[in-house]
Amino acid sequence: YSQEALEAAVRYSVRYINDRFLPDKAIDLIDESGAMVQLSAWESDEEGAAPVVMESHVAEVVAQWTGIPMQKLSTDESSLLMGLESELGGRVIGQGEATRAITKAVWRARTGLRNPARPIASLVFSGPTGVGKTELAKALAES
Repeated sequence: YSQEALEAAVRYSVRYINDRFLPDKAIDLIDESGAMVQLSAWESDEEGAAPVVMESHVAEVVAQWTGIPMQKLSTDESSLLMGLESELGGRVIGQGEATRAITKAVWRARTGLRNPARPIASLVFSGPTGVGKTELAKALAES
């Protein structure tokens, strides 16, 4: 196992796997990643050095378990947060003030100054029909 794979297992398990507890979920993730790499090496009949589990293998297992695309897992969180407002604004036209307020709430929550047992944010969208409340919630969930 590479050092990056072990660190990624802990990081991904804390962030994306909520139905289990540490250290069990990180160990399960490491075990599953190692089994996947060993099985693929065995199927390819390659002789030589032992296969090494990399961060990408851990991300692949997390993607299988959670259904989250690997590209989203591999992207740095800070780059996701920096582009959040423009991504939300691109999906919901004419709601600049709402997208700024939501982005600021997510930024505050991700600074690490909150209780990890509490939700990232509790948001209430109100307004007349057709202004983009549901689309904004969907865009935020996908981001």
